[in-house]
Amino acid sequence: MAAAWVDESEYERQRRENIEANARLLLSLGLDTAALTQRALGSKAPLRQKARRKPRSQRPPIDPSLCRRSSRLEGSNPVDYKDKAVELDGTARYGRGGSPIEAGQTSKRARKQGNPTALPPPDRGVAAVGNPRSCKFLLADVEGLKARSLGRIIEPLGGQVKRAAMEALSAEGPPTFSRMSGIQEWKNAVALFVNIYGDGYKNVFLKGGREITWFGQNSQWEGSPVLQRLIHSCGAEVTHDDGTKTDYPDIPVVLFCRIEGSGYVFCGELEYIAHEPERIPIRFVWALADYDSLQGQPDFVNVLDACKDLVGTEIAD
Repeated sequence: MAAAWVDESEYERQRRENIEANARLLLSLGLDTAALTQRALGSKAPLRQKARRKPRSQRPPIDPSLCRRSSRLEGSNPVDYKDKAVELDGTARYGRGGSPIEAGQTSKRARKQGNPTALPPPDRGVAAVGNPRSCKFLLADVEGLKARSLGRIIEPLGGQVKRAAMEALSAEGPPTFSRMSGIQEWKNAVALFVNIYGDGYKNVFLKGGREITWFGQNSQWEGSPVLQRLIHSCGAEVTHDDGTKTDYPDIPVVLFCRIEGSGYVFCGELEYIAHEPERIPIRFVWALADYDSLQGQPDFVNVLDACKDLVGTEIAD
């Protein structure tokens, strides 16, 4: 077995040891990761790439002139959800060429498989193609939301819990987004949404709430562009097996958690610890970077208690 790790870097060794320790901790709680996942084979096999962490630098602040809160929160005219290009959650749907898709219509998505070993991040510097209000092309005001709502429930807007969280995070007005996705990409950040209820729940807080084990979607593998952004969210230079290199910037990954019947609690930033590329869905281990500020917040404590109830045991220390 030792020979299998001859070529691994120090970064890769730490990642492997962290994910193995996480698996043992989950097993001690009665959660077998092998039973929750399946082997990543064929086109979803782990990538052959080397990552070199870059020194963390100060992130540039959001230009205050760009920051504008939701028009509804400012008392202005609300978004018209009867607009043909807007669904009930305010998510505009656009077809080929950027034309809006009317209610009831569907569009086909044809994705061609490219080179699985060379996966540069999306070019966020070009103009938006399609819907310019997509959160993918807007800035997230992470520090501003921390100052306003860290550890607290973001009150729903007209019963819409995710829309309230997305508008609270936006630095550039109401965004459009996919309401069914638990991963929301922004121009300068990625937001993860976790609902802490329902059968088969498996995103578990550990170490008294200092860490969370989070599983990606069944359709995603290590090479999925958004997962590459998450894996290298602390900033990295990645060398692919064909010799090409990709530079990933340091971006914030933020967490929103919700218990049934309530709005999302903003849990602040996450720091990458490890991921398991050999299994689908991919298991991530994240540290809650703002835990010291979160632990005294009643809404955050309620989130941890709900997780304990679902798992059926105390959150492991």
